[in-house]
Amino acid sequence: MLRAAAAVLVAALPAAATASPGPTLFNGTTVAGAYRVLGGPLDGMFDSPLLAVTLPAADVVTFSANAKTYVVANGSSVFDTLTTPAFTGLGPGSAPSDFDACGAWLNAAWPHPNTSDSGGGGGGGITGFYHAEWACDYAHDFQTNKSIGYALSGDGGATFVKVNHPDNVIIAAANYTAAHQTGDGDHGVVQALDGAFLHLYFIEWDGYGGGATVGVARTPINATSPSSTGVPGSWTKWHNGSWSTPGVGGSDWIRGITGTAAYRHPVTGTLVSIGAWWTYDAQPWLAFSTDGLTWEQQPAPLWPVEPQASWNRSITPSYELFA
Repeated sequence: MLRAAAAVLVAALPAAATASPGPTLFNGTTVAGAYRVLGGPLDGMFDSPLLAVTLPAADVVTFSANAKTYVVANGSSVFDTLTTPAFTGLGPGSAPSDFDACGAWLNAAWPHPNTSDSGGGGGGGITGFYHAEWACDYAHDFQTNKSIGYALSGDGGATFVKVNHPDNVIIAAANYTAAHQTGDGDHGVVQALDGAFLHLYFIEWDGYGGGATVGVARTPINATSPSSTGVPGSWTKWHNGSWSTPGVGGSDWIRGITGTAAYRHPVTGTLVSIGAWWTYDAQPWLAFSTDGLTWEQQPAPLWPVEPQASWNRSITPSYELFA
């Protein structure tokens, strides 16, 4: 469950956005077409960001989740929506003590570049990195403990297997507090600019100064066996100027970025991130980086959000539907 959710299933922003962080990163204007609503907003629907993964054959498989992860579109684009979302097999663990007992949200995935490496199935291989929660009592200050799990798909994302569950945790916080929202999660994954690593950006909900901060971990890409990339024990967190602490239980912190979604810009090759300060008056910010560690954030948010960012649909006009 996300503390301050944004509407999920919308495809494009019907306006122009201009970003000018400096000549070394990006100067220009990007114009998106008119938005198309893919689903919602409905109470009890998805509470996870839309995740679209382009496979080596150029097909696009699109996921969202609400404790269970579903394929919501599959085809040449995110607009090829399914009549009924298809369950992927990623869902709550069966035991109350499981680290994912409250749910498994597929927040990030890495399609294997080698199509013959299916990850244990007969189709395109995808490594999934899912947001997990346990000890959840959302009615009491959103109490839950977050971590990140590892899963594999061998059929292009139709189904996932939690390999060696419940020993498939890849990222977890150093401390756990059974009183409020805590742990590491709400993440995104991008291939590092050097091509040798995956970088995973995550929210540490009980981070520096007791607030929510963004951390980053990395894992080496196994070019000969992509399905073994990102396995438990292969991740290290960036801490105090180096990759020096383990993915599970290690300390972390990175400055200058507010969100965990990061992508490589198709023109400049630099990394672009869009994120929000994790407070109830969250605003979405744009940031750029040439190394994935130092980020230059824009001086103003991209657009306004409605008061308290709480899906208050009684407000006119509503700001909740953005891509």
